Amino acid sequence: MNSKININKIINDQTYHCLRFHKKTELHKFNIEFDPKDWPKEWKDIYYKSYVRLPFIKLPTPLLKKKISLKKVLQERRSQRIFNNTKITKRQLSTLFYYSAGIKNKNISGAQEYNRFYPSAGARYPLEIYAISLNTELSSGLYHYCLKINGLECLLHEKIFIDPFFNQKWVKKSSMLIVITAFFQRSLVKYGERGYRYCLLEAGHVCQNISLISEAVGLVSCQIGGYIDTKLNNLLDIDGLNETVISVIAIGNKI
Repeated sequence: MNSKININKIINDQTYHCLRFHKKTELHKFNIEFDPKDWPKEWKDIYYKSYVRLPFIKLPTPLLKKKISLKKVLQERRSQRIFNNTKITKRQLSTLFYYSAGIKNKNISGAQEYNRFYPSAGARYPLEIYAISLNTELSSGLYHYCLKINGLECLLHEKIFIDPFFNQKWVKKSSMLIVITAFFQRSLVKYGERGYRYCLLEAGHVCQNISLISEAVGLVSCQIGGYIDTKLNNLLDIDGLNETVISVIAIGNKI
């Protein structure tokens, strides 16, 4: 490997927009520290999406075994592309969604709070979670995770042919695809362009949760980086700018 790469040349090369953006969003000084009580309303409000007029499916109470070895889950987790043909149960779905991206509900004082099972810069929570059901106890279709009630809102109640979105044949043999999107403005309103970095980091946190919880409930998972962005955005009926797909995970039962 050439250790004498001219990073400035790479950054100025039109081919490497990502590196130029990374350089542009570096911190060179800290802004004035604001007392939280002086924060503008836009920094404090926590938003999440909900389709209140669409059919809603309340998921069963999430259930994780009391004695789960974190070491075992970490060691057993693999990116797996072979799934058995049994349906994912609603209980598995509930546990997976809740402990990956749900609201913890109460803090130690009993007061309502909105913290979740993953870190988010400034508690802005820019991510939304969707699911494409292929072989689960849900009907085939497209769903949005309603984290406030730990349930699913049905956006499309029909079989979805996923061939147009992916070029890996094994994907269609999975039981469910979890699609993560980002509302960038939720983070940008507080952190400016650097907030884009935080959205991607947050997606990584959620993906790891999904991978580990999948293993804990007897499922396997595999992250998918190759997908046709525009077609997936169109399926979700989002514009690909204000809200856009940033990650996909295939889920299925273990062989």
